[in-house]
Amino acid sequence: FPSHFDTLAKDIIDRLLVVEVEKRLGCGPDGVDEIKRHPWFQGTNWDAILQRQVPGPINPRITAENDTRNFAKYGDMPE
Repeated sequence: FPSHFDTLAKDIIDRLLVVEVEKRLGCGPDGVDEIKRHPWFQGTNWDAILQRQVPGPINPRITAENDTRNFAKYGDMPE
């Protein structure tokens, strides 16, 4: 991990990437609630998220179904 990574971010990523499924975060008897209770998500209002009352951290402007202006441009791709 980069040195600037938050300790809790590292912990949840490590625990989500455990190879043994039965030991992986979210795969125990409590399922996804195990993930939702992780300290990284402390203060998260899951009901507000479910009700779509929480704005996304990035809200790109989209003007059409095929609008790709928010994607990175690569030199090997035609314009």
